[in-house]
Amino acid sequence: MRASLVVSTILLLLLATPVAKAQKFIDLSDRSLAIGNAAITVDSVIVAFNDTAAIGDMLVGRFYKRVPVYLGRSVKQSLDDFVHRSLSDSAHQHHVVLKINRLAVAERRIGRSDVTFAGLNIEFLSVKNGMWIREYIHGSTSWSSGPNFIRLFGKDIAKAITECLTGYHYALRSGTITELPVSDRDLAIPVTPEQLHLPILTSGQPKDGVYHTFMEMANDRPSTPLDFRAEVVGIPGEQRELVVTGEQKDLARDAWGICFNGRVFIRIGTHFIGFERDINGFHVEQLMRAPSLVDHRTSVGTYVMFGALGGLFFGGHSMDVVSHRRLDLDMLTGQLILPEPPVAGTESRTLFICEGGQACLFIYSEKEACLMKDQHHTVRLVIRKESVPVEVRIANLSTVTITIDTHAEGAQVYLIGTDADGGPMVRQAEPSNAAELLGRMRPENEVK
Repeated sequence: MRASLVVSTILLLLLATPVAKAQKFIDLSDRSLAIGNAAITVDSVIVAFNDTAAIGDMLVGRFYKRVPVYLGRSVKQSLDDFVHRSLSDSAHQHHVVLKINRLAVAERRIGRSDVTFAGLNIEFLSVKNGMWIREYIHGSTSWSSGPNFIRLFGKDIAKAITECLTGYHYALRSGTITELPVSDRDLAIPVTPEQLHLPILTSGQPKDGVYHTFMEMANDRPSTPLDFRAEVVGIPGEQRELVVTGEQKDLARDAWGICFNGRVFIRIGTHFIGFERDINGFHVEQLMRAPSLVDHRTSVGTYVMFGALGGLFFGGHSMDVVSHRRLDLDMLTGQLILPEPPVAGTESRTLFICEGGQACLFIYSEKEACLMKDQHHTVRLVIRKESVPVEVRIANLSTVTITIDTHAEGAQVYLIGTDADGGPMVRQAEPSNAAELLGRMRPENEVK
Protein backbone atom coordinates (compact mmCIF):
# COMPACT_ATOMS: atom_id res chain seq x y z
CA MET A 1 0.00 0.00 0.00
CA ARG A 2 2.76 2.43 1.03
CA ALA A 3 4.83 1.59 -2.07
CA SER A 4 1.79 2.18 -4.26
CA LEU A 5 1.15 5.53 -2.58
CA VAL A 6 4.79 6.59 -3.05
CA VAL A 7 4.72 5.67 -6.74
CA SER A 8 1.43 7.52 -7.23
CA THR A 9 2.84 10.59 -5.49
CA ILE A 10 5.95 10.56 -7.68
CA LEU A 11 3.82 10.26 -10.82
CA LEU A 12 1.63 13.17 -9.72
CA LEU A 13 4.72 15.30 -9.08
CA LEU A 14 6.13 14.44 -12.49
CA LEU A 15 2.86 15.32 -14.17
CA ALA A 16 2.53 18.54 -12.25
CA THR A 17 6.08 19.76 -12.86
CA PRO A 18 6.84 21.27 -16.28
CA VAL A 19 9.98 19.96 -17.93
CA ALA A 20 10.87 23.48 -19.03
CA LYS A 21 9.33 26.89 -18.78
CA ALA A 22 7.63 28.40 -21.82
CA GLN A 23 10.33 31.07 -22.00
CA LYS A 24 13.98 31.45 -21.02
CA PHE A 25 15.91 34.40 -19.59
CA ILE A 26 19.57 35.34 -20.08
CA ASP A 27 21.45 36.64 -17.05
CA LEU A 28 24.39 38.96 -17.82
CA SER A 29 25.08 39.83 -14.19
CA ASP A 30 28.05 37.46 -13.97
CA ARG A 31 29.55 38.50 -17.32
CA SER A 32 32.07 41.24 -18.01
CA LEU A 33 34.01 42.76 -20.89
CA ALA A 34 37.44 41.38 -21.77
CA ILE A 35 38.72 44.59 -23.29
CA GLY A 36 41.55 45.70 -20.99
CA ASN A 37 42.22 49.38 -20.31
CA ALA A 38 40.03 50.95 -22.97
CA ALA A 39 39.69 54.73 -22.64
CA ILE A 40 35.94 54.61 -23.21
CA THR A 41 33.02 55.76 -21.08
CA VAL A 42 29.52 54.74 -22.18
CA ASP A 43 27.11 57.52 -21.23
CA SER A 44 23.92 55.66 -22.18
CA VAL A 45 22.42 52.92 -24.34
CA ILE A 46 19.75 53.45 -27.00
CA VAL A 47 17.80 50.44 -28.33
CA ALA A 48 16.38 50.84 -31.85
CA PHE A 49 13.85 47.99 -31.61
CA ASN A 50 11.27 46.61 -29.16
CA ASP A 51 13.16 46.84 -25.89
CA THR A 52 11.26 44.06 -24.10
CA ALA A 53 10.62 41.60 -26.93
CA ALA A 54 12.22 38.17 -27.22
CA ILE A 55 15.70 38.35 -28.78
CA GLY A 56 15.64 34.83 -30.17
CA ASP A 57 14.81 31.24 -29.38
CA MET A 58 16.27 27.98 -28.15
CA LEU A 59 15.40 24.28 -28.45
CA VAL A 60 13.96 22.49 -25.43
CA GLY A 61 13.06 18.88 -24.67
CA ARG A 62 13.21 15.62 -26.56
CA PHE A 63 11.38 17.03 -29.56
CA TYR A 64 13.36 20.27 -29.79
CA LYS A 65 10.47 22.60 -29.10
CA ARG A 66 11.43 26.20 -29.77
CA VAL A 67 10.82 28.60 -26.88
CA PRO A 68 11.47 32.37 -26.80
CA VAL A 69 14.56 33.79 -25.12
CA TYR A 70 14.67 37.15 -23.32
CA LEU A 71 17.26 39.14 -21.43
CA GLY A 72 16.61 39.14 -17.69
CA ARG A 73 15.66 42.83 -17.87
CA SER A 74 14.95 45.08 -20.84
CA VAL A 75 17.65 45.20 -23.50
CA LYS A 76 18.54 48.77 -22.53
CA GLN A 77 18.79 48.01 -18.79
CA SER A 78 20.69 44.76 -19.29
CA LEU A 79 23.32 46.20 -21.65
CA ASP A 80 23.55 49.49 -19.74
CA ASP A 81 24.33 47.59 -16.53
CA PHE A 82 26.75 45.28 -18.34
CA VAL A 83 28.94 48.00 -19.88
CA HIS A 84 28.90 50.26 -16.80
CA ARG A 85 29.93 47.35 -14.61
CA SER A 86 32.81 46.57 -16.96
CA LEU A 87 34.14 50.01 -17.89
CA SER A 88 35.50 52.64 -15.52
CA ASP A 89 34.17 56.21 -15.67
CA SER A 90 36.63 59.06 -16.11
CA ALA A 91 36.47 62.62 -17.37
CA HIS A 92 39.65 61.95 -19.38
CA GLN A 93 38.10 59.12 -21.35
CA HIS A 94 36.21 59.29 -24.64
CA HIS A 95 32.47 59.48 -23.96
CA VAL A 96 30.09 57.70 -26.29
CA VAL A 97 26.46 56.58 -26.60
CA LEU A 98 25.72 53.04 -27.82
CA LYS A 99 22.85 52.54 -30.23
CA ILE A 100 21.86 48.87 -30.48
CA ASN A 101 20.59 48.20 -34.00
CA ARG A 102 20.29 44.45 -33.63
CA LEU A 103 20.66 41.78 -30.95
CA ALA A 104 19.59 38.27 -31.86
CA VAL A 105 20.34 34.85 -30.38
CA ALA A 106 19.54 31.37 -31.65
CA GLU A 107 20.31 27.75 -30.94
CA ARG A 108 20.65 25.30 -33.79
CA ARG A 109 22.04 21.83 -34.34
CA ILE A 110 25.28 21.38 -36.33
CA GLY A 111 25.86 17.68 -36.82
CA ARG A 112 25.19 16.22 -33.40
CA SER A 113 26.12 19.38 -31.50
CA ASP A 114 23.84 22.14 -30.23
CA VAL A 115 25.40 25.50 -31.05
CA THR A 116 24.39 28.93 -29.74
CA PHE A 117 24.73 32.14 -31.75
CA ALA A 118 24.55 35.81 -30.77
CA GLY A 119 24.49 38.51 -33.45
CA LEU A 120 25.00 42.16 -32.48
CA ASN A 121 25.27 45.50 -34.28
CA ILE A 122 26.24 48.68 -32.39
CA GLU A 123 26.52 52.28 -33.56
CA PHE A 124 28.85 54.49 -31.52
CA LEU A 125 27.38 58.00 -31.27
CA SER A 126 28.42 61.34 -29.82
CA VAL A 127 26.94 64.82 -29.74
CA LYS A 128 28.79 67.73 -31.36
CA ASN A 129 27.39 71.24 -31.71
CA GLY A 130 23.99 69.96 -30.65
CA MET A 131 23.89 67.26 -33.36
CA TRP A 132 24.14 63.49 -33.16
CA ILE A 133 27.22 62.07 -34.91
CA ARG A 134 27.98 58.48 -35.84
CA GLU A 135 31.65 57.84 -35.11
CA TYR A 136 31.80 54.11 -35.73
CA ILE A 137 29.63 51.05 -36.36
CA HIS A 138 30.47 47.41 -35.72
CA GLY A 139 28.69 44.11 -36.30
CA SER A 140 29.67 40.82 -34.70
CA THR A 141 28.51 37.24 -34.32
CA SER A 142 29.77 34.97 -31.56
CA TRP A 143 28.97 31.29 -31.18
CA SER A 144 29.61 28.54 -28.62
CA SER A 145 28.81 24.90 -28.01
CA GLY A 146 28.44 22.90 -24.83
CA PRO A 147 25.97 22.36 -21.97
CA ASN A 148 23.75 25.01 -20.33
CA PHE A 149 22.64 26.96 -23.38
CA ILE A 150 21.26 29.94 -21.46
CA ARG A 151 24.71 30.54 -19.93
CA LEU A 152 26.25 30.15 -23.40
CA PHE A 153 23.93 32.86 -24.72
CA GLY A 154 25.28 35.18 -22.01
CA LYS A 155 28.83 34.24 -22.97
CA ASP A 156 28.09 34.84 -26.67
CA ILE A 157 26.56 38.27 -26.03
CA ALA A 158 29.50 39.29 -23.82
CA LYS A 159 31.97 38.21 -26.51
CA ALA A 160 30.07 40.09 -29.22
CA ILE A 161 29.94 43.32 -27.14
CA THR A 162 33.65 42.94 -26.36
CA GLU A 163 34.49 42.67 -30.06
CA CYS A 164 32.37 45.74 -30.92
CA LEU A 165 33.95 47.87 -28.18
CA THR A 166 37.44 46.62 -29.08
CA GLY A 167 36.87 47.65 -32.68
CA TYR A 168 35.81 51.12 -31.53
CA HIS A 169 38.83 51.34 -29.22
CA TYR A 170 41.22 50.61 -32.11
CA ALA A 171 39.37 53.07 -34.37
CA LEU A 172 39.95 55.76 -31.73
CA ARG A 173 43.65 54.90 -31.46
CA SER A 174 44.18 54.76 -35.23
CA GLY A 175 42.26 57.97 -35.94
CA THR A 176 39.75 56.29 -38.25
CA ILE A 177 36.67 57.67 -36.46
CA THR A 178 34.05 59.10 -38.84
CA GLU A 179 31.67 62.01 -38.29
CA LEU A 180 28.39 61.20 -40.04
CA PRO A 181 25.28 63.13 -38.92
CA VAL A 182 22.40 61.12 -37.46
CA SER A 183 18.88 62.55 -37.25
CA ASP A 184 16.64 62.25 -34.21
CA ARG A 185 14.37 60.03 -36.30
CA ASP A 186 17.26 57.68 -37.10
CA LEU A 187 17.92 57.19 -33.39
CA ALA A 188 14.64 55.31 -33.03
CA ILE A 189 15.02 52.88 -35.94
CA PRO A 190 17.74 50.35 -36.81
CA VAL A 191 20.22 51.22 -39.51
CA THR A 192 19.98 49.05 -42.64
CA PRO A 193 22.86 47.46 -44.56
CA GLU A 194 21.88 49.55 -47.61
CA GLN A 195 22.55 52.75 -45.65
CA LEU A 196 26.08 51.61 -44.79
CA HIS A 197 27.30 51.17 -48.41
CA LEU A 198 29.53 48.31 -47.31
CA PRO A 199 32.74 48.11 -49.39
CA ILE A 200 32.44 44.32 -49.79
CA LEU A 201 29.19 44.93 -51.73
CA THR A 202 30.11 48.10 -53.59
CA SER A 203 33.69 47.35 -54.67
CA GLY A 204 34.82 45.11 -57.47
CA GLN A 205 36.25 41.68 -56.81
CA PRO A 206 36.85 41.15 -53.06
CA LYS A 207 40.48 41.16 -51.92
CA ASP A 208 42.01 37.75 -51.17
CA GLY A 209 43.04 37.08 -47.59
CA VAL A 210 41.91 35.86 -44.18
CA TYR A 211 39.11 37.58 -42.26
CA HIS A 212 39.32 37.36 -38.47
CA THR A 213 36.04 39.24 -37.93
CA PHE A 214 32.88 39.91 -39.87
CA MET A 215 33.80 43.61 -40.11
CA GLU A 216 37.02 42.78 -41.92
CA MET A 217 34.91 41.07 -44.56
CA ALA A 218 32.27 43.86 -44.62
CA ASN A 219 34.99 46.47 -45.13
CA ASP A 220 36.84 44.29 -47.66
CA ARG A 221 39.98 44.49 -45.51
CA PRO A 222 41.35 41.00 -44.77
CA SER A 223 43.91 41.33 -41.98
CA THR A 224 46.09 38.37 -43.00
CA PRO A 225 47.37 37.60 -46.52
CA LEU A 226 46.86 34.24 -48.13
CA ASP A 227 50.15 32.44 -47.43
CA PHE A 228 48.87 28.88 -47.50
CA ARG A 229 47.66 26.45 -50.13
CA ALA A 230 43.95 25.84 -50.59
CA GLU A 231 41.62 24.18 -53.05
CA VAL A 232 37.89 24.43 -53.73
CA VAL A 233 36.00 21.15 -53.61
CA GLY A 234 32.38 20.26 -54.31
CA ILE A 235 30.01 19.97 -57.21
CA PRO A 236 29.95 23.01 -59.57
CA GLY A 237 26.63 24.81 -59.24
CA GLU A 238 26.02 23.41 -55.77
CA GLN A 239 27.76 23.77 -52.41
CA ARG A 240 31.45 24.60 -52.66
CA GLU A 241 33.93 24.24 -49.83
CA LEU A 242 37.45 25.60 -49.38
CA VAL A 243 39.96 23.08 -48.05
CA VAL A 244 43.16 24.59 -46.64
CA THR A 245 46.23 22.39 -47.05
CA GLY A 246 49.94 22.53 -46.33
CA GLU A 247 51.96 23.55 -43.30
CA GLN A 248 50.17 26.89 -42.86
CA LYS A 249 46.66 25.47 -42.59
CA ASP A 250 46.59 26.16 -38.83
CA LEU A 251 46.50 29.89 -39.66
CA ALA A 252 42.93 29.47 -40.87
CA ARG A 253 41.70 27.53 -37.83
CA ASP A 254 40.41 30.61 -35.99
CA ALA A 255 39.46 32.64 -39.05
CA TRP A 256 35.96 34.07 -39.49
CA GLY A 257 36.27 33.53 -43.23
CA ILE A 258 38.61 33.49 -46.21
CA CYS A 259 38.52 35.19 -49.59
CA PHE A 260 40.11 32.91 -52.17
CA ASN A 261 40.38 33.90 -55.84
CA GLY A 262 37.79 36.64 -55.24
CA ARG A 263 35.20 34.35 -53.62
CA VAL A 264 34.18 34.53 -49.96
CA PHE A 265 34.17 31.34 -47.88
CA ILE A 266 32.65 31.58 -44.39
CA ARG A 267 33.68 29.26 -41.58
CA ILE A 268 30.88 27.07 -40.22
CA GLY A 269 32.29 24.80 -37.54
CA THR A 270 35.52 23.50 -39.08
CA HIS A 271 34.41 24.00 -42.69
CA PHE A 272 34.73 27.00 -45.03
CA ILE A 273 31.55 27.18 -47.13
CA GLY A 274 31.43 29.21 -50.34
CA PHE A 275 28.88 32.04 -50.45
CA GLU A 276 27.62 33.87 -53.54
CA ARG A 277 27.63 37.68 -53.62
CA ASP A 278 24.83 39.84 -55.01
CA ILE A 279 23.90 43.51 -54.61
CA ASN A 280 22.14 42.82 -51.29
CA GLY A 281 24.68 40.59 -49.57
CA PHE A 282 25.87 37.01 -49.51
CA HIS A 283 23.94 33.76 -49.73
CA VAL A 284 24.35 30.09 -50.43
CA GLU A 285 21.83 27.77 -52.05
CA GLN A 286 21.74 24.68 -49.87
CA LEU A 287 20.48 21.25 -50.82
CA MET A 288 17.98 20.45 -48.07
CA ARG A 289 15.71 17.59 -47.09
CA ALA A 290 12.64 18.32 -45.04
CA PRO A 291 12.75 16.77 -41.53
CA SER A 292 10.19 14.15 -40.63
CA LEU A 293 11.09 11.82 -37.76
CA VAL A 294 13.81 12.36 -35.20
CA ASP A 295 16.63 10.03 -36.20
CA HIS A 296 20.15 11.02 -35.20
CA ARG A 297 21.68 8.25 -37.29
CA THR A 298 21.30 10.35 -40.47
CA SER A 299 23.23 13.35 -39.17
CA VAL A 300 26.64 11.66 -39.38
CA GLY A 301 26.41 10.83 -43.06
CA THR A 302 25.06 14.22 -44.04
CA TYR A 303 27.81 15.97 -42.08
CA VAL A 304 30.40 14.09 -44.14
CA MET A 305 28.55 14.58 -47.43
CA PHE A 306 27.59 18.24 -47.12
CA GLY A 307 29.95 19.67 -44.50
CA ALA A 308 28.88 21.48 -41.36
CA LEU A 309 25.92 23.14 -43.04
CA GLY A 310 24.68 19.73 -44.09
CA GLY A 311 24.80 18.66 -40.46
CA LEU A 312 23.12 21.91 -39.48
CA PHE A 313 20.21 21.35 -41.81
CA PHE A 314 19.93 17.58 -41.70
CA GLY A 315 21.23 16.74 -38.22
CA GLY A 316 18.67 15.02 -36.04
CA HIS A 317 16.16 14.32 -38.82
CA SER A 318 15.54 11.55 -41.33
CA MET A 319 15.73 12.59 -44.96
CA ASP A 320 12.82 12.15 -47.31
CA VAL A 321 11.83 15.28 -49.28
CA VAL A 322 14.51 17.01 -51.32
CA SER A 323 14.39 20.78 -51.87
CA HIS A 324 16.72 23.74 -52.25
CA ARG A 325 16.69 26.49 -49.67
CA ARG A 326 18.59 29.76 -49.58
CA LEU A 327 20.75 30.67 -46.60
CA ASP A 328 21.54 34.40 -46.25
CA LEU A 329 24.18 36.30 -44.32
CA ASP A 330 22.93 39.13 -42.09
CA MET A 331 25.00 42.09 -43.31
CA LEU A 332 24.57 43.94 -40.01
CA THR A 333 26.01 41.25 -37.73
CA GLY A 334 27.58 38.51 -39.83
CA GLN A 335 25.06 36.06 -38.37
CA LEU A 336 23.69 33.33 -40.60
CA ILE A 337 19.99 33.77 -41.22
CA LEU A 338 19.22 30.13 -40.58
CA PRO A 339 16.16 28.32 -41.86
CA GLU A 340 13.25 28.56 -39.46
CA PRO A 341 12.44 24.96 -38.53
CA PRO A 342 10.13 23.37 -39.23
CA VAL A 343 9.90 24.11 -42.93
CA ALA A 344 6.64 24.24 -44.83
CA GLY A 345 4.79 20.97 -44.91
CA THR A 346 6.41 19.54 -41.78
CA GLU A 347 4.42 21.36 -39.10
CA SER A 348 1.08 20.52 -37.49
CA ARG A 349 -1.03 23.33 -36.02
CA THR A 350 -3.89 22.82 -33.60
CA LEU A 351 -6.00 25.66 -32.21
CA PHE A 352 -7.39 25.54 -28.66
CA ILE A 353 -10.18 27.96 -27.70
CA CYS A 354 -11.21 28.49 -24.06
CA GLU A 355 -14.96 29.08 -23.83
CA GLY A 356 -15.01 29.64 -20.09
CA GLY A 357 -12.99 29.58 -16.87
CA GLN A 358 -9.26 28.91 -16.92
CA ALA A 359 -7.41 26.07 -18.61
CA CYS A 360 -3.76 25.10 -18.95
CA LEU A 361 -2.28 22.94 -21.72
CA PHE A 362 0.58 20.49 -21.10
CA ILE A 363 2.48 18.52 -23.75
CA TYR A 364 4.64 15.66 -22.48
CA SER A 365 4.13 17.18 -19.01
CA GLU A 366 5.62 20.50 -20.19
CA LYS A 367 3.47 23.58 -19.73
CA GLU A 368 2.44 24.95 -23.12
CA ALA A 369 0.04 27.81 -22.28
CA CYS A 370 -2.71 28.92 -19.90
CA LEU A 371 -5.95 30.40 -21.24
CA MET A 372 -8.76 32.49 -19.81
CA LYS A 373 -12.25 32.82 -21.26
CA ASP A 374 -12.30 33.75 -24.97
CA GLN A 375 -8.53 33.36 -25.30
CA HIS A 376 -6.94 30.98 -27.80
CA HIS A 377 -3.58 29.34 -28.42
CA THR A 378 -2.07 27.49 -31.37
CA VAL A 379 -0.01 24.38 -30.62
CA ARG A 380 2.69 23.84 -33.24
CA LEU A 381 4.22 20.39 -33.50
CA VAL A 382 6.70 18.75 -35.83
CA ILE A 383 4.99 15.96 -37.75
CA ARG A 384 5.83 12.55 -36.28
CA LYS A 385 4.56 8.99 -36.47
CA GLU A 386 2.90 8.75 -33.09
CA SER A 387 0.01 10.88 -31.84
CA VAL A 388 0.92 13.57 -29.32
CA PRO A 389 -0.84 13.58 -25.91
CA VAL A 390 -2.10 16.96 -24.70
CA GLU A 391 -3.31 17.35 -21.10
CA VAL A 392 -5.95 20.02 -20.60
CA ARG A 393 -6.17 21.00 -16.92
CA ILE A 394 -9.31 23.01 -16.23
CA ALA A 395 -9.30 25.02 -12.99
CA ASN A 396 -10.80 23.15 -10.00
CA LEU A 397 -11.78 20.26 -12.27
CA SER A 398 -10.08 17.07 -13.39
CA THR A 399 -7.64 16.76 -16.29
CA VAL A 400 -8.77 15.77 -19.76
CA THR A 401 -6.21 14.13 -22.05
CA ILE A 402 -6.58 14.19 -25.81
CA THR A 403 -4.22 13.10 -28.58
CA ILE A 404 -3.28 15.14 -31.63
CA ASP A 405 -2.74 13.44 -34.98
CA THR A 406 0.01 15.53 -36.57
CA HIS A 407 -0.77 13.98 -39.96
CA ALA A 408 -4.39 15.18 -39.99
CA GLU A 409 -5.32 17.32 -42.98
CA GLY A 410 -6.87 20.74 -42.50
CA ALA A 411 -7.24 22.80 -39.35
CA GLN A 412 -7.83 21.07 -36.02
CA VAL A 413 -9.78 23.16 -33.50
CA TYR A 414 -10.60 22.16 -29.92
CA LEU A 415 -13.06 23.94 -27.64
CA ILE A 416 -12.42 23.91 -23.87
CA GLY A 417 -15.15 24.45 -21.33
CA THR A 418 -17.67 22.58 -19.17
CA ASP A 419 -20.46 20.20 -20.07
CA ALA A 420 -24.11 20.36 -19.02
CA ASP A 421 -23.28 18.76 -15.65
CA GLY A 422 -20.47 21.23 -14.91
CA GLY A 423 -17.71 18.75 -15.66
CA PRO A 424 -14.60 19.44 -17.76
CA MET A 425 -15.08 19.23 -21.51
CA VAL A 426 -12.68 19.30 -24.44
CA ARG A 427 -14.33 18.69 -27.79
CA GLN A 428 -13.05 18.88 -31.32
CA ALA A 429 -14.94 21.20 -33.65
CA GLU A 430 -16.38 19.74 -36.81
CA PRO A 431 -14.18 20.37 -39.86
CA SER A 432 -17.05 22.30 -41.44
CA ASN A 433 -17.07 24.72 -38.48
CA ALA A 434 -13.29 25.01 -38.05
CA ALA A 435 -12.81 27.64 -40.77
CA GLU A 436 -15.58 29.81 -39.28
CA LEU A 437 -14.07 29.58 -35.79
CA LEU A 438 -10.63 30.49 -37.13
CA GLY A 439 -12.09 33.53 -38.86
CA ARG A 440 -13.64 34.76 -35.61
CA MET A 441 -10.38 34.70 -33.63
CA ARG A 442 -9.17 38.14 -32.55
CA PRO A 443 -5.38 38.73 -32.47
CA GLU A 444 -5.52 40.48 -29.09
CA ASN A 445 -6.97 37.31 -27.51
CA GLU A 446 -4.16 35.06 -28.68
CA VAL A 447 -1.84 33.61 -26.06
CA LYS A 448 1.60 33.09 -27.62
